[in-house]
Amino acid sequence: MNKINKLLFVSLSLIFFASCGTKSLTAKRTKMIIGKWSIHDISMESEKSKTMTAEMKKTIKKMLEGSYMEFKADKSFSTKIAKNENTGTWYISEDGAKLFINTGKKSEPLNIKTLTKENLVLFATNDSGTITMILKKKK
Repeated sequence: MNKINKLLFVSLSLIFFASCGTKSLTAKRTKMIIGKWSIHDISMESEKSKTMTAEMKKTIKKMLEGSYMEFKADKSFSTKIAKNENTGTWYISEDGAKLFINTGKKSEPLNIKTLTKENLVLFATNDSGTITMILKKKK
């Protein structure tokens, strides 16, 4: 009977600590993402085209001049890419792996590849391929 109690205690402890770890990762990432981020680069990769042409890269670089994403503590966001501006709400998934952007039309999940105090790398995969966005935190 003592072994069963011990096994039950260990199992419940592991479940408790695992659930706390997920919440703390989400809270940590939520805190880290707040601020204004300049969009440094966007790349696209598909089965048809593994790399972007030099002309595509040049066009994207010009388009990204002055582009940003700003995440606020009240879970609102604003973004500007080229001449297009959007606002909406955001949240990070419970497991801390996805950033959801909601502009009122639909909620778009973006996978979080990297999130540090200075760098944010997001990516999304669909039928067309994978789009990766690299952001740098503005100071």
